[in-house]
Amino acid sequence: MATPRVHLRILSGERRAAERQAGAKPLSVAARFDDGTTHSASLTTSSPGTLLLAIDGKQPAPDARLTALLVSDFSTIECGKEWSLLDRTRAISEAIYIIRHRDQEKLRQFEGLVAPEVFFYSSHYRLFDLETDKDAEGVSQILTALKDCPIPIEASVRFDENSIPVTLDFSSNSSDLSQLDLKIDPDDGPFFPLGEVILDFNFLSVRYLIPAKVGPHDKDFGFASAELGSCVLSVSGRSHDRYTCDQPVTVGSKRSDQIHCTLTEISPEGGTFNSTVTLPASISVDRCYIESDSSRVAIQVFQIQKLGGGVSRARFRFERKAGTFDARVSGFFFKSLSGRSVARDERNYEQLLDLYHATGCVPAGTQTREIWEDNSKRAWRSLDKELYGNCVLYKGRDGAAHFSIGALPLSRGTIYAHSLAGLISLEAGVGLSEQMVLTQTWLAFVPGAQYYSGSYRKTSKLSSRIHVNFSYGLEPKAQIILHTLTLWNPEVIPQKKSEFVFEFTDTWPDNVTSLRPDCGGAIGCLVGSPGLSAPGHNIRYVLCSRKNGEGMVGAAIVHHFPDLSTCTNFLNHSFLITSVSDVEAVEINSALLGFLRESDRATCPARASILLGVGPIDREFEAIASPPGQEYKPVFWTFTPQEELNCINISLAKASYNLCRKYGNAGLEAYAQTSLFS
Repeated sequence: MATPRVHLRILSGERRAAERQAGAKPLSVAARFDDGTTHSASLTTSSPGTLLLAIDGKQPAPDARLTALLVSDFSTIECGKEWSLLDRTRAISEAIYIIRHRDQEKLRQFEGLVAPEVFFYSSHYRLFDLETDKDAEGVSQILTALKDCPIPIEASVRFDENSIPVTLDFSSNSSDLSQLDLKIDPDDGPFFPLGEVILDFNFLSVRYLIPAKVGPHDKDFGFASAELGSCVLSVSGRSHDRYTCDQPVTVGSKRSDQIHCTLTEISPEGGTFNSTVTLPASISVDRCYIESDSSRVAIQVFQIQKLGGGVSRARFRFERKAGTFDARVSGFFFKSLSGRSVARDERNYEQLLDLYHATGCVPAGTQTREIWEDNSKRAWRSLDKELYGNCVLYKGRDGAAHFSIGALPLSRGTIYAHSLAGLISLEAGVGLSEQMVLTQTWLAFVPGAQYYSGSYRKTSKLSSRIHVNFSYGLEPKAQIILHTLTLWNPEVIPQKKSEFVFEFTDTWPDNVTSLRPDCGGAIGCLVGSPGLSAPGHNIRYVLCSRKNGEGMVGAAIVHHFPDLSTCTNFLNHSFLITSVSDVEAVEINSALLGFLRESDRATCPARASILLGVGPIDREFEAIASPPGQEYKPVFWTFTPQEELNCINISLAKASYNLCRKYGNAGLEAYAQTSLFS
């Protein structure tokens, strides 16, 4: 039966409206059907809780039932659980499905307040149903944390198209948290009307939206009360924060004159600029450019708003070829940052060296500070020229660097956070969360990058806490935690005769995973050349067998970066995968390091790890004694998919928040200014 064309036209109109609203193209997904077939499709949405799916190319059988949407390697929408198929239409070129969330009526309350794309990913939001005991208890814990927070929680009361700032007031110390007291400054505007509103606020990297009913309020003293509704929506899917900036820029196109504007927000995807000159209509149609300090990048303007007072605001996204790295875009992003977060360059090399020296981040065997500093600067110049922003600093009020961290492509799908160094200071506590989130932006710049990785000593309380404390949001489900025994300074190992034979191989053998099947996912995060390689980075693979011809007993992944590319040369690292006992694995590792020294002493790793297994941070492994002259330490590596970084950032925000609380009101006031607090 033919589908009425008017219905299809309406759906197409909704799709176009969704694209204009989001400023993005439909998401490519795989649609799975109950007959076992999978079809390429485009997914978009026009309102929270409603998905529009268009099947491209070959069409499914008429009686095939849609069962799931594979949004990514880490996110699947199952039809029949939270989501269900509402309607299906068919045209000559494509089939279109309408899919609704089971709580779509509740989610519709947030239309216009939350980007509909958030609901593509289950790890980016949570809808608390206050009519269930479990969810009600969860919301009660969140509100108790707000009550105990010594920093005032600023919120917005949203109704119709209006927004009025308020402060959540807990001065009454009431134990009944089903009703919230609101304090408003009469100078901020008129009071909001009685009735249904949405309370909108952020706390520790999570945005909360609470439907509420406003009761009688006292205009003289600026107080009102709001009774909570039936649900609370928490949104933590901030894939990339927009950073505030104040940068003079020039915007133009072939058909328009150059316009002097002010860049006010920047993200890896695009940004926002304001203009006091009327923006021509052609600017939203033509291919435009934005220019600052002789750096010009192509952009597409997709939204123009008039703010009043003769000021116009335009939102844009960067134009870049898919699957390629554009150094102009990443450079423009990092050079546009304002405030205390800055990218490493010649202007702050001395500050960074002072920080490394003060925190002990100096490689073993360094001859003199002068030689170390000269060699570090030489390595950094090469990196910063090709990958500007690969290391970022957080400056204190005294102008010194208090915290620093970097990020480099490690393998085919992994960005590794490196060279974390921080003073014991308030500014370092603030910089911890700010800078770690900033380095995650490299996932948007490097082709094929999917995982954000870091490594931590298992004895580090702070590092462990970041990856286990998920009380304010969802726990990551696809994160891989790899446990290793890591040898520090393997250069000191004496050479011994070995019963093992080693040989280099150009490609990573698929059968290596069979040696440690439980480490398969983690091994995949360590192999393969990245879509963008840092200058001088290379990966070598080594096979290990016994001299008696028993066959392969192990294999190693050896990463090498030029000397001092990272503090303490940590990424000059070998990873041994073997199925033998831990004691014998130590023997193989020692022999491997001897082989690497003999083949090319200049590329001998500064760290050597033996893979133990994958599992929770608190997973215990049988202890083995380090041989004389060798210092093996338990280390865990985390590989977090980009789509689940929001979970880590929430936990990171709380850890950083607790650090700043140690500095009293000054610390809390400083932390209140960070993006992860609000």
